[in-house]
Amino acid sequence: MKIRVKTDELKNAVQTVIPALAVKSEAVSTKVYEFIYISAENCSITLKCCNLNMQIETEIAAFTETDGEILLPGKLFAEIVAKLPADETVLEKQDDTVKIISGAMNMKLQSLPAAEFEGIKAVSSENEIRIEEGLLKKMVLQTSPFALQDNTRPVLKGVLVEVFENELNMVALDPLKFAMRTEKIENLSNRDTQIIIPSKLFESAVRVLSDSNELVKLIFSRQSLTISANNTTIIMLKLDGTYIDYNALIPKNYETRVKMNRKEFISIIERAYLVARDDNKNTVKFIFENDYLEVSVDNEIGSVKDRMDVFISGNDISICFNIKFFIDVMKNIEDDEICMEMTQPGKSCVIKPVEGKSFCYLVVPILMR
Repeated sequence: MKIRVKTDELKNAVQTVIPALAVKSEAVSTKVYEFIYISAENCSITLKCCNLNMQIETEIAAFTETDGEILLPGKLFAEIVAKLPADETVLEKQDDTVKIISGAMNMKLQSLPAAEFEGIKAVSSENEIRIEEGLLKKMVLQTSPFALQDNTRPVLKGVLVEVFENELNMVALDPLKFAMRTEKIENLSNRDTQIIIPSKLFESAVRVLSDSNELVKLIFSRQSLTISANNTTIIMLKLDGTYIDYNALIPKNYETRVKMNRKEFISIIERAYLVARDDNKNTVKFIFENDYLEVSVDNEIGSVKDRMDVFISGNDISICFNIKFFIDVMKNIEDDEICMEMTQPGKSCVIKPVEGKSFCYLVVPILMR
């Protein structure tokens, strides 16, 4: 195999696939997945990485003097590509080595037999939808951080992805907080479906996507979820298990509904956090009354009181929260105004848009003795 490729395009392709590179392992059976697979055919090359849970492959144009396939040590090759000196790079396979030529640089790397790289096999689509690339990326990044971080309930370490009545829902939760994003989509096969994808895997996958409004495919199968975007394909294996009935967690009624300016609210809670953060629970007290929100902290470090105008419907309420959870929620919302709905000081607070249902976040309060 011998190919010529533009160096910048090779750099971008390597950065696209490298999140799926397997980490170094003692197991001989997985050593091959510490390598980047490259194949050349029909004036293009395909790069592929696989860690047995996720696979990313991308295709770029190249001048292929001879077709073929190679395996190169992934981490080392990525470091080399990042420092290539010339606009064009040549990759040439010579027995069990690969020559890399870029300008005056001439380097050789040991390779492995490409046939050893099996990867994750693409499966036929059982259901697929189309969604804007940037919107898909945003939905994942606005939910995945809320997934459970420990192994107490492994299924909750994933993001639930479901298609229901032409809506795409993504849900993540742990015992103290909950996140859901909802968007209307074009349901091509008109079948409801759901799958659970590991949150860390999902985050790594979408970070290689762009913020464009180009449509990409989200392809569901029994074992995997595939993102097909331009010349890049990402396959993620599902988490086994049954997800919690999240609808049962969302309060259906409220006694207090508060509408407020999001940016002003972020400012007031970030100031309170400066004092509250030395408390293990980051405790901040909210008092909603007379169309004001009063935020207060009183601990060993010091105290603070602050307030802002809000619009309150229903009962006044005094309630305490881990303010860090609220900050995490607010940085994932873009609306100018938001609504908070509460029933009692011990019940979850719901954060919603003023209109519509594009997002729903829940934060569990702290019960004060």
